[in-house]
Amino acid sequence: MSSMESESFPSVLFVYLLGACCMLLNIWYVNHLNRRTGYFNREKAKVKTSGYQWTTINYGCYFIRGSVVNNSHHATRYWKVQCHFYDKNGNEIDSATTASADILLPGAEKRFEIIHPQIPEAKKLLVEVIEVTF
Repeated sequence: MSSMESESFPSVLFVYLLGACCMLLNIWYVNHLNRRTGYFNREKAKVKTSGYQWTTINYGCYFIRGSVVNNSHHATRYWKVQCHFYDKNGNEIDSATTASADILLPGAEKRFEIIHPQIPEAKKLLVEVIEVTF
């Protein structure tokens, strides 16, 4: 019986050590992801719209034209721009989006266009980048 107990002792110790190592690795990995996520959130904030024009075209549509500028240190694989339409009281009354899966290198600029049905109540427009993937 004592020979059996001595054989199982190293395997039990090994299982405990392996479990402890996995737990420490998991803690490190979660901390690593949190740091990376914070870093990429700061980088995503550097991808912005740069100037836009809001005009009315034939057939009662708005034509919104502008640029997205990548001021981050990474090439983007995807970005999405959203236009918010507001009434005279500052209430959002509608929105429209456009997106691109074209690679946008650091420091590069890419034009976007949105065509949206005209809204007579719309008095103000806000254009922003709402999604970025590196």
